[in-house]
Amino acid sequence: MSARTILRPRVGGRARSHLRPLGLLVIALGLAFRAWALAGSWFYFDDLAFLSAGTNDPLSWHFVGRVYAGHVMPAGWLVVKGLATWAPYRWPVWAGVLLGLQALASLGMLRLLRSMFGETRAVLVLLAAYVFYIFTVPAGVWFAAGINQLPLQIGLVFGLHAHLDYLRTRRIRSLEIRRASCRERV
Repeated sequence: MSARTILRPRVGGRARSHLRPLGLLVIALGLAFRAWALAGSWFYFDDLAFLSAGTNDPLSWHFVGRVYAGHVMPAGWLVVKGLATWAPYRWPVWAGVLLGLQALASLGMLRLLRSMFGETRAVLVLLAAYVFYIFTVPAGVWFAAGINQLPLQIGLVFGLHAHLDYLRTRRIRSLEIRRASCRERV
């Protein structure tokens, strides 16, 4: 597929009426699979370190700016602090945060793929590959991995969509959205 084809938005045809609901079904099945996997899970080593830090350390710039295993994740530390304060050792609540982040990332991927390739059934294949791909599964069942990877995935899909929109329309607003999504990833 050429760059010219991707930069030109496609207009939907017969598949248009079914693509979005089927995409939402693929996302729902992926979330159900992750919910099933999370139901038999609990906190792992790094999760307990995050819980300990969130419980014992005061909320400060030092807390949100800390580096953990090479990761700078200020928003992640804020989420950890909130969860450690209001729901310590309540795995279903922590798992719910992962499911919410995965839902947002998957919806963003559906939006990006529909924007890139139009209203074709190939979007469903690519979406299913993203939702069920083994690379994304650890982020969906392990809190420490998810709080690092899922915001990155969310920022990437929405940032790529905004950049593609800018390339098509040359609207500055799209660049500002892309810039904000890059800041959010940090």
